[in-house]
Amino acid sequence: MTGRELLTAACHLFFDTNTAYYEPFALTHINMLLSDTYEANNGIRLNNGKTILTEIPSIVALSDHIPYEDSLVRGAFPYGLASKLYFDDNDTGRQMLFQQHFVNAVNESERGFVKITRGI
Repeated sequence: MTGRELLTAACHLFFDTNTAYYEPFALTHINMLLSDTYEANNGIRLNNGKTILTEIPSIVALSDHIPYEDSLVRGAFPYGLASKLYFDDNDTGRQMLFQQHFVNAVNESERGFVKITRGI
């Protein structure tokens, strides 16, 4: 999935088909999602017999492929991005709902997978 495809999926969650307004903000928020789910992604990779990523990746354009496992990118990231992009003073409940769906989807994608802990 590319950043643009993720942006479209996120906007569809709050019934907006015009992504142009959100494009200037999307890249930063997608990279934040990559950082937020780095450990979860590495656990999924390890469980799937893949090598772990040694650095948190980032994308530089919305046309870039998001370099994480599909269970996170397709299952969790649309909710996480929607939560970050959706702001309405009269509807904070919806923003919080997106955030909760994101957290639940990340937890579900990790279920049964080895947790990776970073040494300090």
